[in-house]
Amino acid sequence: MVKKVNDKKNPVGTVLTVPALAVVLYMTARFLLPEAEDVIRKLIIAVLLVTASVHDIFVKKIPVYVCIAILFINVIYSLTDCFIPASWVFSAVSFLLLIAVYFINRDLIGLGDILLLTVCIQSMSPVGIMKFLFLAFTFSFLLGVPKCIRKGSMKKVSVPMAPCIASAFLLLAW
Repeated sequence: MVKKVNDKKNPVGTVLTVPALAVVLYMTARFLLPEAEDVIRKLIIAVLLVTASVHDIFVKKIPVYVCIAILFINVIYSLTDCFIPASWVFSAVSFLLLIAVYFINRDLIGLGDILLLTVCIQSMSPVGIMKFLFLAFTFSFLLGVPKCIRKGSMKKVSVPMAPCIASAFLLLAW
């Protein structure tokens, strides 16, 4: 007989623990390996994006703790190393525009996609933001077209956006 593991979820614990661990790991790396800070920051964000991608593909939701962790890392990086006001302003404007799209038609983009996209924008330089958005939405389009063709309709076709965001981020980060 197989013993079933307790399926009780603790979302509050996860929402607090994962960002805290990511920030502790990032801060530790910043102090122990300051010359490798940029690579370590991008690596931590990449791992969080892969986590969000897998979750988005299988559960069709992006975990909020991933967005919170990336936000905390971006805030620390901005306060200690390189504050780029244009990235933060563009992130806020993108958030507002995408929220407006979300409220007009909730089937076009999800809240998790909006949060993940905007926290990734904060990690970019102003030059990279447009490239990032172009790549993320192009990947989404390229994933969506075959799904529409297979279904024979454009209605009720959902494309997991997190893998597209992660791919665009990884291509531009390295």
